[in-house]
Amino acid sequence: MEKRAVKFNERLIDLNTPSIKSRFAVSFYSNVLKGGFSFATGLIIAKGLGPENYGNYAFLLASFLSLVQLLDMGTSSAFYTFLSQKPRGLVFIAYFVSWQALQILLSLSVIAFVLPETWIKNIWLGQSKEWIILALMAVFMQQSAWQTIIHIGESQRLTQRVQHMNIFIASIHLSLVAVIWNIDVLSIKVLFMLVIAEYFLAIVVACILIPIRALEGEVIKGMDLFHEYRIYCTPLIIHAGLGFIYIFYDRWLLQHFGGAKEQAFYSIGYQFATVCLITTVSISKIFWKEISEAHEKQDFEKKHYMYSTVSRCVFIFGAILSGFLIPWSNEIVLHLLGPAYLTSVAPLAIMFLLPVHQGLIRTAQTMLLATSATRIHLLTGGIMMAINLPVAYLVLASNEAFIPGWGLGALGMSIKMVVLQIVGTNLVTWWVSREFKWKFEWVYQVVGLGGAVFLGWAAYQLAMEISSFVLLGLIWKIGISFLLYTIMMGIFLWSFPWIMGMTRKEIILHISSTRELLFKKPGGKSI
Repeated sequence: MEKRAVKFNERLIDLNTPSIKSRFAVSFYSNVLKGGFSFATGLIIAKGLGPENYGNYAFLLASFLSLVQLLDMGTSSAFYTFLSQKPRGLVFIAYFVSWQALQILLSLSVIAFVLPETWIKNIWLGQSKEWIILALMAVFMQQSAWQTIIHIGESQRLTQRVQHMNIFIASIHLSLVAVIWNIDVLSIKVLFMLVIAEYFLAIVVACILIPIRALEGEVIKGMDLFHEYRIYCTPLIIHAGLGFIYIFYDRWLLQHFGGAKEQAFYSIGYQFATVCLITTVSISKIFWKEISEAHEKQDFEKKHYMYSTVSRCVFIFGAILSGFLIPWSNEIVLHLLGPAYLTSVAPLAIMFLLPVHQGLIRTAQTMLLATSATRIHLLTGGIMMAINLPVAYLVLASNEAFIPGWGLGALGMSIKMVVLQIVGTNLVTWWVSREFKWKFEWVYQVVGLGGAVFLGWAAYQLAMEISSFVLLGLIWKIGISFLLYTIMMGIFLWSFPWIMGMTRKEIILHISSTRELLFKKPGGKSI
């Protein structure tokens, strides 16, 4: 028992190295800023377009996000994994960029010149062909082309540079959207054109800021590289197809049976819920890089410790944010979006639960992809997507449909997403534990999320009780609730540190190392 503790602490110290800690710190504050800018942008777009147009805008974005993932066929995951394992040069990157260029050119050609107009109207439910083409280009630039730049930078541990570029793009986008809203020219077409232009310029600048050099003596045979990608991606091609069906099918059913407004109400909940994914997004690429490298070096202990710690932390942080925000759903919608979106209150409250397990499943999926366990990734994803198809139809189809459903719209979609997310998360995490011969643990999910939601509700009620004696504005109510919630959650986590996979001693060590990192003098000593 004593030996195990010493060994564990050695590993803890190893993972507290400035490289990982500082990269996460930079990534975290950058994602907070970027998330804040994106959140504000989303609010302006939702208010400016109104529920009907915002629903159409969200439908186009979601449909092409699923299509871009299908066209990618898992190659971007392979690209980042290979980059992370060992240094790669210009030739390797050029092959992948050429493949991406082929994807977008073929897609645009098929939609513009091959698909009949009736097909386009049935697939995108009457959306303008011009909007459809612009939406495809915008999503491709943001989710494919720009992600390649991020992968190249993160593989070289240039987290700070990458995140600063992300912040700059988000701030520019917010500024431009605010301007076009103020001059009353905000429209779906203009929004897509803005995204295309912004990311095109960002990629040009990034190619200057991020070093992409040829390796000395780098020779890559096309067929050898194709074979390397084929081994990694074969299971992911099927997964990409299932993922396309999963995302597009859900959004198409919601748009078809519920209409653009129900799409808007669900999308509002989804957008707000992503705020709670800050920790997951911040650690994701760093975790992938470190796990890929540890796997290549066969450092099994580091893999286990990193997976255990990261998965627990992203879960509990998501639970903490969700627990606080759920009781304030009505105030959030009313004050930030207005009466037109009041129907989205219930879906929003439910959707705040989504990122809690979403962070956990993303960590588990990253673990599988970073260790090239793509077949397990396919199998678990396939099972959940197969379950989703009948459930989504039952929840969204109207009772007048040929096969009648419940017609629950945005509310039903939200409930379905959260329930299946919890089931899918535990399936994937169980399989990861089985694959790597680790103990599967789930009790912390019940205690952690249950405690956060209960304490969030308690803090909200206490703040309301106080305001019944003393007249307080909304900001004061939120501030009091936040203070009470922070104190109660601190006591809760200190009382049950195992929820985070730590002891009290390890919590103190993490706090101490973080303090040293944040308050370090230029000379290297802590303040």
